[in-house]
Amino acid sequence: MTVPSLDDAIKFFEDALGAQLLWRVGPFDETPTGVPIKSVHVAMLRLGPNINVELLAYEAEQQRQQMPSNIDVGAMHIAFFVDDLQAAADSLIQHGAEMLPGPLYGGGAPKKGEQIWYFKTPGGAFMEILWRPDHLPYEQDTANRLFNSKDTWHDRE
Repeated sequence: MTVPSLDDAIKFFEDALGAQLLWRVGPFDETPTGVPIKSVHVAMLRLGPNINVELLAYEAEQQRQQMPSNIDVGAMHIAFFVDDLQAAADSLIQHGAEMLPGPLYGGGAPKKGEQIWYFKTPGGAFMEILWRPDHLPYEQDTANRLFNSKDTWHDRE
């Protein structure tokens, strides 16, 4: 995930999301993609039991400084399961996040009961917190399941 300030992003991920910094390297003056840059600094963070997030802060003449909108091609966001949507939103606000209008209720019959709430990090990235009941209607139509925060990675077959 490309961020405008590595220090600020690490602080937000650690303080607001409970991430753990694993390592930090750089500066490097080239990328594996061959795009010309002046430098890049990289940090790897651990989020919970099975997510690693790589943060990158580039310096490049052709870099667009504006964070993409969530509707832009190539844009992405991270979603976090929470037990209490309002408590999570309050904590995010205390750490500098901007909550967008919400919470919203999952659209479409397969997601009935789900609640989502998008937010922007202090650096402008879109992210989401969500709460789901123990079961969603889509489960009646397939044996496949979404990840459940109550599951462990060892439950996979």
